[in-house]
Amino acid sequence: MLRSTETKATQRKAFPNHRNYRIDDLTACVPREAPLTELPASFKDWDSLAARLSCKNDEEVRAFRAAVDAMPPLDHTTLTEIREIQRGFMLIAHIAQTYVFGMPGSQPLQELPEQVAQPYVALAERLGCRPVMAVAPYAFYNWRVDETRPWWSESRNITFPALQICHTLTPTEQLFGSISVLSESIAGPLYPHITRALETVDKDGDDAQFIVRECLEGVLQSIRDIMEATQEIWKGCDPATFFRQVRTFLSGWSDPQLFPNGLLFRGVTTFTESPDPIDPYALSTATVTNQPNDPVVHKALAGDPGIRLKFAGASAAQNPSVAACDLFLGVHHRGQVGDSLSSNGKHHNLLAEVRNHMEGPHRRYLNDLARHGGLRPWLTRKLEESPDQPGVREMGVAYNACVEDLTAFRSKHLAIATQFVVLEAKKALREKAAMTGTPEGEGSEEAKGSGGSSVVPFLKQARSETSETKVVTSPR
Repeated sequence: MLRSTETKATQRKAFPNHRNYRIDDLTACVPREAPLTELPASFKDWDSLAARLSCKNDEEVRAFRAAVDAMPPLDHTTLTEIREIQRGFMLIAHIAQTYVFGMPGSQPLQELPEQVAQPYVALAERLGCRPVMAVAPYAFYNWRVDETRPWWSESRNITFPALQICHTLTPTEQLFGSISVLSESIAGPLYPHITRALETVDKDGDDAQFIVRECLEGVLQSIRDIMEATQEIWKGCDPATFFRQVRTFLSGWSDPQLFPNGLLFRGVTTFTESPDPIDPYALSTATVTNQPNDPVVHKALAGDPGIRLKFAGASAAQNPSVAACDLFLGVHHRGQVGDSLSSNGKHHNLLAEVRNHMEGPHRRYLNDLARHGGLRPWLTRKLEESPDQPGVREMGVAYNACVEDLTAFRSKHLAIATQFVVLEAKKALREKAAMTGTPEGEGSEEAKGSGGSSVVPFLKQARSETSETKVVTSPR
C-alpha cells in the first residue's frame, strides 16, 4: 500500500552509484587492501604508543600518559596517501582512548594534550569523520589478514580478519573487532545489487520488475551474510569481559556524568564537520521542510584553551551496509524522544545521526540514497497500478523477504545487546548494591550502548519499524 508520502509525483533525484563513494564491490566500506602496519619513521612515537595501549595498573597508566605528554608534535600533513591517513587516524584515536580512560572503572581525564588533539581533529576533518572512537578507526582501519582462519558464509569464502592493535589484549576484544570488519566486508556484493536496481527503476523498462526481483534476491543474500557474520560473537566473546573492559574503550565523551563539559581538545580552536545526515523520515514529514546542508563548525569558547566536544562512541549502528539496506528498502526510523545526539542541537533519529561517525564518502552515499528515496516508492506504485503484470507480485514477495530477514537481523542484534549490555549492567548493579548496601535499583539508569542510546527501547523500535515496511502483494 502507498504511504501518504509515496505519490506518483514524488520527485526523484539521480540514483547514487556506490563506486563513486569509495565503496568496494567485494569488501563494501572496508578497504579491500589491508591497512598499513606502520607509518613512516617520523611517526615512530605513534606506533610505539600503540603497542602500550593495554595498561594493567595505575602505574602503567601514569607512564603511558607521561609518554604522551612528552611526545613532540608531529606533522600530520606529511601523511598523504589514504592508507597513511587512515592509519594515522586509527593510531591517534586509540592513543586518545587510553590517555583519557586509562583503565576500565577509573575516572576519565577531561582533556587531550595539544600533541594528540591537533592531529586527531585535523585527520578527522581530512577523512570526514569525527574525532572520537568509532567503528572506522576501531576496526575498518585496524585489521590484518589471519590466514589461519578461513571463514565462509552461505555465499562467500573469505579469510577471517584480525585486529592489529587493541586496548585489552583479550580474545573477546579481538573477536569483537574482527566481527565488525567481517560483517561489513561480507556485504560488498550488496552495493552492486542496489545500484543495478536503482538504475533499473530509473529507466523503468518493460522488464524492470524481473531485474529488480533478481537484485532483491542478491540483497537478501547479503542481509543473511551480515546476520551470519554477527553470530560469530557467540563463539568466543565473553559478555562480562566485553561489558567491564572492552566497552570502556568504545566509549565517547557524551555522557554528562563523566564529561559534564565534553572533552577539551587543547590547542584546537575549530573543528568543522560535514553537514548533518539526511533523515528520510523527516523528508517525508510535512512539518519538516528542510534538512541542514551547511557544515557544523565547533569553536572554542572565549577563554577556553581549546574546543570542547561531546560525541558518542562506537556503535554497531555505524556499519554502513545495514543502513544502506534500510534506505534502499525504505525503512522509516522515526527516532525516539531524547535519542538525538546531534552536535548542533537539532533533532535527528539515532540511526541517521550515527552516520556522522562514518568516513565522509560513505556518509555521503547514505545521504544521497536517502535523498533519492530508494526502491519502495516505485515498487509500491507498481503493486498498486499493475499487480497482475507478470513478475510484479513476485518482485513484491522478494522485497518482503528482504524486510523479514532485516527484521530477523534486528532480533538477533537485540539478543546480543541484551546478553552483552543489559544483563551485564544488571549484574554490575547488583554487585554495587551488595558492596555499598544500597538498594539494587537506587540511582540506576537504563542500560545504554557505547553509542549513547538506551539499548532495549531503541532496538525494539528499530525492529518494529523494519517489520512495518512490508508491502501488500496479494489481491485485495
